[in-house]
Amino acid sequence: MSHVCQLLEYSRAPVVNGVIKGVKIIGTRSRKGRRYPQEMLARAVKLYEGAPVYILHGNTRDQRLGQRKHEAHFGHLANVHEGVDGLFGDMHIKQSHGLAGTIIESDGRDFGLSHNANCLLNDDKTEVLDILHVDSVDLVDNPSTTINLFESMEDEEMNLAELEAASKEHAAKIAEIATGQGEIKTLLEGLQPKPAEKSESKKRISVLSPADGDGEETAPTYGHSHEAFGRGLRGITGGTGL
Repeated sequence: MSHVCQLLEYSRAPVVNGVIKGVKIIGTRSRKGRRYPQEMLARAVKLYEGAPVYILHGNTRDQRLGQRKHEAHFGHLANVHEGVDGLFGDMHIKQSHGLAGTIIESDGRDFGLSHNANCLLNDDKTEVLDILHVDSVDLVDNPSTTINLFESMEDEEMNLAELEAASKEHAAKIAEIATGQGEIKTLLEGLQPKPAEKSESKKRISVLSPADGDGEETAPTYGHSHEAFGRGLRGITGGTGL
Protein backbone atom coordinates (compact mmCIF):
# COMPACT_ATOMS: atom_id res chain seq x y z
CA MET A 1 0.00 0.00 0.00
CA SER A 2 1.34 3.43 -0.92
CA HIS A 3 1.08 6.53 1.23
CA VAL A 4 0.85 10.24 0.44
CA CYS A 5 2.96 12.64 2.48
CA GLN A 6 4.20 16.21 2.42
CA LEU A 7 7.91 17.02 2.35
CA LEU A 8 9.61 20.09 3.77
CA GLU A 9 13.18 20.46 2.52
CA TYR A 10 15.54 23.24 3.63
CA SER A 11 18.76 24.41 2.00
CA ARG A 12 21.27 27.27 2.08
CA ALA A 13 23.31 28.64 -0.79
CA PRO A 14 25.23 31.82 -1.76
CA VAL A 15 23.66 34.74 -3.63
CA VAL A 16 25.35 35.92 -6.87
CA ASN A 17 24.03 38.86 -8.92
CA GLY A 18 20.50 38.50 -7.66
CA VAL A 19 20.44 34.73 -8.14
CA ILE A 20 20.72 32.21 -5.33
CA LYS A 21 23.09 29.72 -6.87
CA GLY A 22 23.21 25.99 -6.27
CA VAL A 23 20.17 25.62 -4.02
CA LYS A 24 19.75 22.04 -2.92
CA ILE A 25 16.09 21.35 -3.60
CA ILE A 26 15.96 17.78 -2.33
CA GLY A 27 18.52 15.15 -1.30
CA THR A 28 18.65 11.37 -1.45
CA ARG A 29 18.12 10.80 2.30
CA SER A 30 16.34 12.71 5.06
CA ARG A 31 17.41 13.09 8.68
CA LYS A 32 14.77 10.51 9.56
CA GLY A 33 16.45 8.04 7.23
CA ARG A 34 13.84 8.13 4.49
CA ARG A 35 15.34 7.33 1.08
CA TYR A 36 14.86 9.31 -2.14
CA PRO A 37 16.31 7.18 -4.97
CA GLN A 38 18.26 9.17 -7.53
CA GLU A 39 16.30 7.67 -10.44
CA MET A 40 13.07 8.86 -8.81
CA LEU A 41 14.49 12.36 -8.33
CA ALA A 42 15.51 12.44 -12.00
CA ARG A 43 11.84 12.14 -12.92
CA ALA A 44 11.01 15.08 -10.66
CA VAL A 45 13.35 17.61 -12.35
CA LYS A 46 10.55 18.90 -14.59
CA LEU A 47 8.31 19.52 -11.55
CA TYR A 48 10.79 22.00 -10.10
CA GLU A 49 11.95 23.77 -13.25
CA GLY A 50 10.28 27.19 -13.26
CA ALA A 51 8.49 26.52 -9.96
CA PRO A 52 7.53 29.76 -8.13
CA VAL A 53 9.18 30.65 -4.82
CA TYR A 54 7.24 32.35 -2.02
CA ILE A 55 8.11 34.15 1.21
CA LEU A 56 7.39 31.99 4.27
CA HIS A 57 4.89 29.14 4.37
CA GLY A 58 1.25 29.57 3.41
CA ASN A 59 -1.48 28.79 5.91
CA THR A 60 -3.29 25.45 6.01
CA ARG A 61 -5.94 26.57 3.53
CA ASP A 62 -3.28 27.86 1.10
CA GLN A 63 -1.49 24.52 1.26
CA ARG A 64 -4.67 22.53 0.61
CA LEU A 65 -5.75 24.63 -2.36
CA GLY A 66 -2.29 25.30 -3.74
CA GLN A 67 -2.97 29.05 -3.73
CA ARG A 68 -0.69 31.82 -2.46
CA LYS A 69 -1.02 35.59 -2.19
CA HIS A 70 0.52 37.64 -4.98
CA GLU A 71 2.62 39.74 -2.59
CA ALA A 72 4.24 36.56 -1.22
CA HIS A 73 5.71 35.69 -4.63
CA PHE A 74 9.48 36.16 -4.45
CA GLY A 75 11.01 34.47 -7.50
CA HIS A 76 11.33 31.16 -9.32
CA LEU A 77 13.62 28.15 -9.71
CA ALA A 78 15.68 27.61 -12.84
CA ASN A 79 18.48 25.38 -14.09
CA VAL A 80 17.17 22.47 -12.02
CA HIS A 81 19.44 19.47 -12.48
CA GLU A 82 20.65 16.24 -10.91
CA GLY A 83 23.60 16.36 -8.56
CA VAL A 84 25.62 13.71 -6.77
CA ASP A 85 23.03 13.26 -4.03
CA GLY A 86 19.88 15.06 -5.09
CA LEU A 87 18.44 17.88 -7.16
CA PHE A 88 19.96 21.36 -7.35
CA GLY A 89 19.03 24.61 -9.03
CA ASP A 90 19.20 28.41 -9.01
CA MET A 91 16.61 30.72 -7.51
CA HIS A 92 16.02 33.93 -9.47
CA ILE A 93 14.94 36.69 -7.11
CA LYS A 94 12.12 39.08 -7.98
CA GLN A 95 14.09 42.33 -7.77
CA SER A 96 10.99 44.47 -7.15
CA HIS A 97 10.08 42.57 -3.99
CA GLY A 98 10.49 44.53 -0.76
CA LEU A 99 12.69 41.84 0.82
CA ALA A 100 14.99 41.34 -2.17
CA GLY A 101 17.67 43.68 -0.79
CA THR A 102 17.62 42.05 2.64
CA ILE A 103 17.98 38.56 1.20
CA ILE A 104 20.82 39.56 -1.10
CA GLU A 105 22.70 41.41 1.66
CA SER A 106 22.49 38.35 3.91
CA ASP A 107 24.58 36.46 1.32
CA GLY A 108 22.50 33.36 1.94
CA ARG A 109 23.42 33.05 5.61
CA ASP A 110 20.11 34.02 7.20
CA PHE A 111 17.56 32.25 5.05
CA GLY A 112 16.80 28.87 3.61
CA LEU A 113 14.66 27.28 0.95
CA SER A 114 11.76 25.14 2.16
CA HIS A 115 10.41 22.56 -0.27
CA ASN A 116 6.80 21.44 0.10
CA ALA A 117 5.58 18.62 -2.14
CA ASN A 118 3.27 15.61 -2.24
CA CYS A 119 4.91 12.22 -2.62
CA LEU A 120 4.10 8.52 -2.80
CA LEU A 121 5.67 6.24 -0.16
CA ASN A 122 6.27 2.51 -0.03
CA ASP A 123 4.44 0.25 2.45
CA ASP A 124 6.76 0.83 5.41
CA LYS A 125 7.15 4.54 4.57
CA THR A 126 10.94 4.32 4.37
CA GLU A 127 11.29 5.17 0.68
CA VAL A 128 9.72 7.74 -1.64
CA LEU A 129 8.44 6.02 -4.77
CA ASP A 130 7.46 9.15 -6.65
CA ILE A 131 6.98 12.90 -6.24
CA LEU A 132 3.46 13.61 -7.42
CA HIS A 133 3.18 17.37 -7.25
CA VAL A 134 5.19 20.35 -5.99
CA ASP A 135 2.87 22.49 -3.87
CA SER A 136 5.26 25.33 -3.12
CA VAL A 137 8.88 26.33 -2.61
CA ASP A 138 9.14 28.78 0.29
CA LEU A 139 11.89 31.08 1.56
CA VAL A 140 12.20 30.94 5.36
CA ASP A 141 14.44 32.84 7.76
CA ASN A 142 15.71 30.15 10.14
CA PRO A 143 16.06 26.78 8.43
CA SER A 144 17.47 23.72 10.15
CA THR A 145 20.49 22.15 8.47
CA THR A 146 22.71 19.12 8.71
CA ILE A 147 26.47 19.06 8.24
CA ASN A 148 27.55 19.71 4.64
CA LEU A 149 24.27 18.65 3.08
CA PHE A 150 22.46 21.92 3.93
CA GLU A 151 19.22 20.08 4.20
CA SER A 152 16.53 19.19 6.68
CA MET A 153 13.52 17.02 6.01
CA GLU A 154 10.25 17.01 7.90
CA ASP A 155 7.47 14.67 6.81
CA GLU A 156 3.81 15.29 7.45
CA GLU A 157 1.36 12.66 6.29
CA MET A 158 -1.91 13.80 4.78
CA ASN A 159 -4.72 11.47 5.79
CA LEU A 160 -7.78 10.62 3.75
CA ALA A 161 -10.00 13.07 5.66
CA GLU A 162 -7.69 15.98 4.80
CA LEU A 163 -7.62 14.97 1.15
CA GLU A 164 -11.41 14.76 1.10
CA ALA A 165 -11.68 18.18 2.79
CA ALA A 166 -9.46 19.71 0.11
CA SER A 167 -11.54 18.10 -2.64
CA LYS A 168 -14.79 19.36 -1.10
CA GLU A 169 -13.40 22.89 -0.88
CA HIS A 170 -12.48 22.77 -4.56
CA ALA A 171 -15.97 21.46 -5.40
CA ALA A 172 -17.59 24.25 -3.36
CA LYS A 173 -15.66 26.87 -5.29
CA ILE A 174 -16.75 25.37 -8.62
CA ALA A 175 -20.38 25.25 -7.43
CA GLU A 176 -20.20 28.89 -6.35
CA ILE A 177 -18.95 29.94 -9.78
CA ALA A 178 -21.61 27.83 -11.53
CA THR A 179 -24.35 29.36 -9.35
CA GLY A 180 -23.20 32.85 -10.26
CA GLN A 181 -23.25 32.01 -13.95
CA GLY A 182 -26.75 30.54 -13.57
CA GLU A 183 -28.03 33.73 -11.93
CA ILE A 184 -26.62 35.85 -14.74
CA LYS A 185 -28.23 33.57 -17.33
CA THR A 186 -31.59 33.83 -15.54
CA LEU A 187 -31.31 37.62 -15.43
CA LEU A 188 -30.55 37.81 -19.15
CA GLU A 189 -33.42 35.48 -19.97
CA GLY A 190 -35.73 37.71 -17.94
CA LEU A 191 -34.82 40.66 -20.14
CA GLN A 192 -35.87 38.80 -23.29
CA PRO A 193 -39.48 39.23 -24.56
CA LYS A 194 -41.78 36.41 -23.46
CA PRO A 195 -43.30 34.18 -26.20
CA ALA A 196 -46.77 35.66 -25.53
CA GLU A 197 -45.38 39.19 -25.91
CA LYS A 198 -43.68 38.25 -29.16
CA SER A 199 -46.91 36.68 -30.45
CA GLU A 200 -49.01 39.74 -29.53
CA SER A 201 -46.48 42.09 -31.14
CA LYS A 202 -46.45 39.99 -34.30
CA LYS A 203 -50.25 39.92 -34.30
CA ARG A 204 -50.44 43.70 -34.11
CA ILE A 205 -47.98 44.13 -36.93
CA SER A 206 -49.89 41.55 -38.98
CA VAL A 207 -52.93 43.81 -38.90
CA LEU A 208 -50.90 46.26 -40.94
CA SER A 209 -49.08 43.61 -42.97
CA PRO A 210 -51.37 41.39 -45.07
CA ALA A 211 -49.61 38.17 -46.06
CA ASP A 212 -48.83 37.61 -49.70
CA GLY A 213 -49.38 34.37 -51.55
CA ASP A 214 -46.40 32.64 -49.85
CA GLY A 215 -47.57 33.52 -46.37
CA GLU A 216 -44.71 36.03 -45.82
CA GLU A 217 -45.50 39.39 -44.32
CA THR A 218 -44.91 42.50 -46.39
CA ALA A 219 -44.35 46.10 -45.34
CA PRO A 220 -47.43 47.75 -43.79
CA THR A 221 -49.74 49.68 -46.09
CA TYR A 222 -51.51 52.59 -44.44
CA GLY A 223 -53.17 54.17 -47.48
CA HIS A 224 -53.36 57.89 -48.02
CA SER A 225 -56.00 58.86 -45.48
CA HIS A 226 -55.49 60.03 -41.91
CA GLU A 227 -58.13 57.49 -40.85
CA ALA A 228 -56.14 54.53 -42.22
CA PHE A 229 -53.00 55.79 -40.51
CA GLY A 230 -54.86 56.16 -37.21
CA ARG A 231 -56.16 52.60 -37.39
CA GLY A 232 -52.66 51.28 -37.95
CA LEU A 233 -51.21 53.30 -35.07
CA ARG A 234 -53.90 52.07 -32.67
CA GLY A 235 -53.15 48.50 -33.70
CA ILE A 236 -49.49 48.86 -32.71
CA THR A 237 -49.99 50.79 -29.45
CA GLY A 238 -52.98 48.78 -28.26
CA GLY A 239 -55.40 51.63 -28.84
CA THR A 240 -53.67 54.09 -26.49
CA GLY A 241 -52.31 56.37 -29.17
CA LEU A 242 -49.27 58.58 -28.50
